[in-house]
Amino acid sequence: MSDETLNNAAKELAEAIVQAMNQFRPTLEAGANVYAVTLVVLDDFSDVQMYANTEQHLATTDGTDLDRWYFGEFWSEGLPVNFNALTKKLGEVEDRDESPEKGNAVSWLVAMTRAMKLASEQGAFKFGDQQATVFCSMVDSLNAIWLEDASARFLNSAEAYAAATPGLKAASNEWYQPEGEEGHPALKAAYESTL
Repeated sequence: MSDETLNNAAKELAEAIVQAMNQFRPTLEAGANVYAVTLVVLDDFSDVQMYANTEQHLATTDGTDLDRWYFGEFWSEGLPVNFNALTKKLGEVEDRDESPEKGNAVSWLVAMTRAMKLASEQGAFKFGDQQATVFCSMVDSLNAIWLEDASARFLNSAEAYAAATPGLKAASNEWYQPEGEEGHPALKAAYESTL
């Protein structure tokens, strides 16, 4: 997949992300403090949604790393995102379990992450004077462990990443695989080298 194609897909997806966040803002209660937003793809790449959490919602939980960073515990339900740019520009993901060079799963993940970066640069994740910590994830997949960490490192300031990463990693490991295993190492390497 050419870098130009990835960037074009990311640009279109970023527009959809900005639109989704604009539709999300009016649902917030006055003074809500959104501290985290994640773009999540199903493990079969058939849907993409966003999730956001607020400090107010977190205060109603036990406040664990899982409550703070696992999107399934977030305040918002999955916010729909028009991800036609991914299927239109990159094709549907098939044979996602094959090696990365034979499929387009890496292209989807890279385009998603680049789109989040572009949307962030447009202020999509700024709430009042606070910038939310943003990352990408994948439902029901060990690949979420490395994807959350790598995307958070790419998408946030060094300070924000350093503050979030211990809790984010702890939540990922607790939810996806307590033994600390991560997903497909070749997929991770291809993602990081392409990003």
